[in-house]
Amino acid sequence: MISRRTAAFIKLCGLLRRIEENRDDLALVKKLNMALLKEILRDEAHILQQRATLQDLKRRLKKERPTREEARQLRKKIDKAGARIAAYFDQIFVWKSIGDGLAYAYISSFNIKHVFFDTTSMDPKPDPGFISGKAGLDNEKLFLLSAIRHGVPAVLCDITNVLRFGDICLLGASDPYPIEVKSRKQLNQRGQRQADKLEKLHKFLAEDYAADFRGSPEVRRSELAVPVRDHLDVLNDCIRSAKEDGYSLVCPEPGLTYWAIYQPGPLPPLDELAAEQPVVVILNLDKTDRNWAPYLPFVNSIRDPAAVLDFLTDKLTIVVAIELAVLCDKLTMPGWSVSFLEHHDLAILFEDPQSGARWAVSRQFFGRLAFEFLSVEWFAEHEKAMVTNVNSDAVAGMGSPVDGGVTADMTAYLDQIPKIITRSQPAQ
Repeated sequence: MISRRTAAFIKLCGLLRRIEENRDDLALVKKLNMALLKEILRDEAHILQQRATLQDLKRRLKKERPTREEARQLRKKIDKAGARIAAYFDQIFVWKSIGDGLAYAYISSFNIKHVFFDTTSMDPKPDPGFISGKAGLDNEKLFLLSAIRHGVPAVLCDITNVLRFGDICLLGASDPYPIEVKSRKQLNQRGQRQADKLEKLHKFLAEDYAADFRGSPEVRRSELAVPVRDHLDVLNDCIRSAKEDGYSLVCPEPGLTYWAIYQPGPLPPLDELAAEQPVVVILNLDKTDRNWAPYLPFVNSIRDPAAVLDFLTDKLTIVVAIELAVLCDKLTMPGWSVSFLEHHDLAILFEDPQSGARWAVSRQFFGRLAFEFLSVEWFAEHEKAMVTNVNSDAVAGMGSPVDGGVTADMTAYLDQIPKIITRSQPAQ
């Protein structure tokens, strides 16, 4: 976070808090949209200016045959220009995180994730790039203001990290509703592909089903099996204690630990974490790598705007530790084994040796425990309910038939994934 914009950041975080407290105040929604757009356009202008400076410095270094000292000074200036560009990109990520926060103030993170991932794979849809110079920006602003005048909360997609479809996203229903605002009547090939993807996404969100979607023959969406439970209050208490004492370590439930550490200050007592095989997530690293979406933004989970700023500037470090042995124990069911996997996409595998049934949990979903500070107990209850429900449907012959070859290939693939820890429970 660039120091001269910290006051603006605190002000915009406070505006987000006011919206969360009164979601019917759409004047605040309009104000936050316009303020974030202004900040992002300001930083993009700085980046374009620094890029021009960088290009000129590199040209001079290459073409003007400078002396050794002149070349050293040019390289020093090149490094500074590159660092400034990176700092402005980091700051744009911060502004867009507040834009994400506006979207998440209205839409559940379990629903909003669908506008982050592509329709052809489980990869994130590419970021649209700069707003500056965008031909249709004036039309998008007019559409946004029209939606707000008609009583519908909305956000410009380009002022967010997570909304990758459309130009405007309406936030008045349980699902996000992205809309493409056309700047011209005729669509080129790229525009038509984007429109086709958006139509497919709308159809999936409306019907909770899609064929040939995100790399799978078919995808179905179901409600959460158990209402979500989190420990956001515990997290924020932990942060307040750390501000006073230098660090705070809390265990909101068995198998889950939060550390909040302020610097300078004493190091946390690492030996207090008596864990067999913990997964330790240092959330500052993912923030620095701009690797947070589609989870609940940190501007929503950390409630004090000053503490959010401390987190952004790494004065505050937040660590989440999840004990795999405890988690797997909670996930076991009679007749099933459960394993935590060493895999980039899959985290947990349920197996029923008797029937051969299997159920895998993605890394993305598992990550919610750390990034959204969810309850381990809730996670276990939800996944066991999902496995039970899906397995019951399969036994009853419900659902679409699965090709035997696909099943065999998937079984072989799952068999070769290394397992970090496994727990099982005999059938009753």
